[in-house]
Amino acid sequence: MIDIALFDFLGTFTDFSILLPFLICTYKFKDLSRTLQGRLFLFLTTVLFIKSVLIYVTSTLLIKNIYLYNWFGLIQALCIFGIYCFAYKNHKLKRGTIVLSIIAIVLSFLEPTHFFDINTIMLHRVSQTVCGIFSIIIVLVYFYELIQNLQSEDLLKTPMFWFSAGVLIYSASTIFSYIYTEITFNSANFDVRRSYWIIEFTFRIIFNCSLAISIWFLKPQKS
Repeated sequence: MIDIALFDFLGTFTDFSILLPFLICTYKFKDLSRTLQGRLFLFLTTVLFIKSVLIYVTSTLLIKNIYLYNWFGLIQALCIFGIYCFAYKNHKLKRGTIVLSIIAIVLSFLEPTHFFDINTIMLHRVSQTVCGIFSIIIVLVYFYELIQNLQSEDLLKTPMFWFSAGVLIYSASTIFSYIYTEITFNSANFDVRRSYWIIEFTFRIIFNCSLAISIWFLKPQKS
């Protein structure tokens, strides 16, 4: 049996964890806004900040908000795809990322109910799965390209290394736990569903921290 107080605390802490990358973005706003890569990170962080505010307010007011998770899940994935489209050096990989983005949008809107039904209590199964798998593929391909063009620079001070690590850990952890809880159990057990959210909260915090580190080290080259 999952302790409700612990569950609520973790959810609130997750919402507030976005303040770390958001404050760093605010501090480095002038530098980040000068380049395309910096603006992409600013946009992603802003999207996640708005999401956290809306989720916190609706949760506090006991308003159903799963449809917001569905919308922001897709938007977040597209932002991440955009960052990698810029980061790839190979033009074929850039075009491949654009194609995956279009596929994700098309497949997600083949089942639009979970986006527009404000009373839905289900995550968008197709969007959640497709965006998670595509994110993992894009990050792994980026790491492969990074290894092929490895330079002497310290990877631990490379912004895309931290960002990629966060995306990979978050996507892999949440997508497989989602498939296990939502598809295997079909959300029949409320405690099982809560178990997924605890996993999501935990790795969302890790992702926000990795995002903050990547923004801190970010020294965008002129686009």
